[in-house]
Amino acid sequence: HKLFLTQDQLIKSIQREISSLLNTRLTATNAEYEDLIDDPLNFGLPSLFGLQDFQSFDGTNSSQWGRICQLCQQTISAFEPRVNNVQVKVVQFNKLKQALEIEITGTIQLGKFREIVNFPVVLDCSHSH
Repeated sequence: HKLFLTQDQLIKSIQREISSLLNTRLTATNAEYEDLIDDPLNFGLPSLFGLQDFQSFDGTNSSQWGRICQLCQQTISAFEPRVNNVQVKVVQFNKLKQALEIEITGTIQLGKFREIVNFPVVLDCSHSH
């Protein structure tokens, strides 16, 4: 028998998947990452987007945000096929939570169902791998 999700459940499911995806770390270097992104076995972003660890990351440094958004977009496009036209923007770095708050926008398209969605995701910067 089939499992049917409501529209709201589907969007929440995709949001959970993307949050999990973006908070999963690879151990690849930044140089290796470009070759690895197309391999489905390499689920998740490289360790802090190619930097050695989270503790060396200055989340308040907005000059790094463009690259972070680009890597998030590539990762979502590669590993979450239910969302197209992905756009990622940084909302803020939350010092208290040591997290980068981002906003994901994209189009969910499954069969005849099509909806533009927009939701927040928190990238945890408090630990290193």
